[in-house]
Amino acid sequence: MHILENEAIRLEIADKGAELSRVWDKENHCQRLWSADPAVWNRHAPILFPFVGKVVNGKYRFAGREYETKTQHGFARDLDFCAVCNHERF
Repeated sequence: MHILENEAIRLEIADKGAELSRVWDKENHCQRLWSADPAVWNRHAPILFPFVGKVVNGKYRFAGREYETKTQHGFARDLDFCAVCNHERF
């Protein structure tokens, strides 16, 4: 879990899918993101890349070529990411 925060907000980001998993509003003392209640839907805010939803017949075209996909919402939400920081920018 990676944490970014300032005086107003705290963000928590998971490596799995680079998913934003918490947005805590410090001023109002409340969560601003879905809680991922497994009884309803167990994700918070997944990265849906390269597309949102299903593609027709599990195929899509790009640059004149046809590709097949077996996943809904692309692949990024299920990958493990790692945080990278460019200290020269901060």
